[in-house]
Amino acid sequence: MIAYYVVLIVMSVCAIAYRFAHVAAPSDSVFRRLYFPNATNILQYAGGFSVIMLLIHSLFWQRFIIPSKSMLPTLLVGQTITVSPSHFGVVNPFTLDKLYRSNNQPDYGQIVLARFPYSSDVQYVKRVVALPGDTVSINRAGITINEKWYPFIPIDGYEGSGPTHTIFLEKIQYGVNIDAAKDVQEVSNYTLQSDQVFLLGDNLTGSVDSRELGGFKLENLLALVTN
Repeated sequence: MIAYYVVLIVMSVCAIAYRFAHVAAPSDSVFRRLYFPNATNILQYAGGFSVIMLLIHSLFWQRFIIPSKSMLPTLLVGQTITVSPSHFGVVNPFTLDKLYRSNNQPDYGQIVLARFPYSSDVQYVKRVVALPGDTVSINRAGITINEKWYPFIPIDGYEGSGPTHTIFLEKIQYGVNIDAAKDVQEVSNYTLQSDQVFLLGDNLTGSVDSRELGGFKLENLLALVTN
């Protein structure tokens, strides 16, 4: 969002400089022969540009930088991701409040951008592993959803890079990291409410997620990660 307004400021400075050159230049200068809008038009153009950028940012396209290791190996620290902010509705970009909620529902394995209601200024990038009404259990061996078992499958020949395990969660296969020297925070028979999803980091031994924070309400899903 800040980048859009930086661009606006740069454009405004260039416009002012151009306007000054147009007025101050001698009559035979090329600047005298070029059309330049008056101050009122400049303000209108700047306002229109700001509105367009705000709509693009709020509805169609946003970029975020991954700040932590919680989604390793899928998303790296410092990696830039693209999200679709209108997938779950219209969000006020300044307060992150949901202005309009769409009928789109998340699916198993999708990566989303969400906020926790008790820390509204913090945004989480996590994977959806359980949907409203599901009962989920998680341990070092795998995930159980509604009594269906999804094991973490060890990757042969692991040498310290890439995922340590892989999992097939419904239609999506992805890698997870499980540090053998760390304990896995387990969850046993956690039943989600009708308006909650269970979010989990791919770095199973290095993520703060629904195992600690509980289910995330659908209204707190801000965007769908598209890359």
